[in-house]
Amino acid sequence: MRKQGILMLTKRQTTRENSCITLWVLCTLLVPIFGSCGTKPRMTVDEVKQLVGKEAPVGSTKSRVLSFLDKHQIQHSDYSEHPERESDFRDPKLDSKRQLIKGLIKAIIRNVGGDERFTEWSIEIFFYFDDNGRLLDYNVKGTGTSF
Repeated sequence: MRKQGILMLTKRQTTRENSCITLWVLCTLLVPIFGSCGTKPRMTVDEVKQLVGKEAPVGSTKSRVLSFLDKHQIQHSDYSEHPERESDFRDPKLDSKRQLIKGLIKAIIRNVGGDERFTEWSIEIFFYFDDNGRLLDYNVKGTGTSF
């Protein structure tokens, strides 16, 4: 009789442990998926445009743009003398300036938020420079990467 009581206690204990494990797995999986629904982006494309326009406006030097990016801890490329390699270089907004553009710095702000569960939202910034190293134009756009 005593053996049966120990066996029942062990079964109850195992069932309780399995329930705890199941609950932990569900929370681990569902909280990241549903917990991010409806979150407010930490930064928007319009906010970045305003910030660039204020702190690194058209006419700024390369060093001023790089200082701006470093100050705000925005990941960026080195200065490139081959802007034509970027797909953004073909943006119609640049049609009147394309011949003057001689350099590029590309920057990205990752994980800016958004409402979709399986998409990482980022903001890309393209800074276009003339042959004197002065900022001719910039383009700010949001991008999403699904996983």
